[in-house]
Amino acid sequence: FTATTHELAGWKWTIVVKPVSSEFTYNVNSAAWGFWAITLLLTALLVQYLVSSQTRTQEIERSVTERTAELSTANAALESEITERTRVEQELRAAKDQAEVANRAKSEFLAMMSHELKTPLNAVIGFAEILCRENLGPIGNREYRGYAEDIRLSGNHLLSLINDILDLSKIEANRFELYEEAVDVADTLHSVLPLHQEKMAAERLEFESIFGEPRSGLRADQRALRQMLINLLSNAVKFTPEGGQITVAAGTDGDGRFVVSVSDTGIGISEEDQPKVLLPFNQVDSRLSRKYEGTGLGLPLTKRLMELHGGWLEIESALDRGTKVSLIFPPDRVIAPETRRDDRAKSGSRTAGPGSSTATRRAAGE
Repeated sequence: FTATTHELAGWKWTIVVKPVSSEFTYNVNSAAWGFWAITLLLTALLVQYLVSSQTRTQEIERSVTERTAELSTANAALESEITERTRVEQELRAAKDQAEVANRAKSEFLAMMSHELKTPLNAVIGFAEILCRENLGPIGNREYRGYAEDIRLSGNHLLSLINDILDLSKIEANRFELYEEAVDVADTLHSVLPLHQEKMAAERLEFESIFGEPRSGLRADQRALRQMLINLLSNAVKFTPEGGQITVAAGTDGDGRFVVSVSDTGIGISEEDQPKVLLPFNQVDSRLSRKYEGTGLGLPLTKRLMELHGGWLEIESALDRGTKVSLIFPPDRVIAPETRRDDRAKSGSRTAGPGSSTATRRAAGE
């Protein structure tokens, strides 16, 4: 220690100075250096963070700019595509409208022409029938009667074709109306069989009809049902070779639908050709149109009539193995057997008792 004495204001003052150790100086200097080192390190880290953040911000801005440009380009391309698609859609809609107008005009023209053709044709058929029956007296030359019969048969065939065209035209023009009533399919079938018995007898075709029991009724347009059965039987007779068999079955299936099927052992239809036979005025092979006469309207008309009834048509066929065409009516068109019995009881009719099925099998012409 060092001490010095001083007198001040009448007082003696002694100042004692204690020297600082070198260790304390070293500690103080070390603490200062540590503080500044940490400060510099934090400053460097802060600067690095700021620089890194700025770089990342610039990269993000550049990426956003590039992405915005890409989106702008894509948006422009999308707008162009939307504009093009809208234009194409409008053109397609216009073409569709024009096609529908043209189709309606065609259907109306066919309907008008068919109606106009029926009037003179009915007169020709009527006069031919008068000659065949010899209502006005005997015909001197018997060959004339044969010619008159040919005129009557050809006229009836032409009238049938005209009626098919007329019906198809009405359907396409949305002018065909169904007159629905309770229909007995068996009775309707028996009413059309005489139209085909002569041809079936000539070809020695065997015919069988099968009806499920108890027999259900059908709510349908009887004229349309009759026309469909005529078409299916005509095809079956036409394409079944001599000695073949034709089977008609009718009844409800497991789903409650009413199914009428016509099966034959004829030439059959290949799977790829089956859609073609449902197109109007079409036969799968032009050679068939020469061998088997017809316009190709039977199945297309039948298909359209089934669609009007809310049902559909199914074809099962294979070449040289025959064909089965089924008319499938929805369950809401089926009349329960109990309802049919009640209706017949009210009218004094009797119905057959229930059973598994009723089948009629005979050779054509018997």
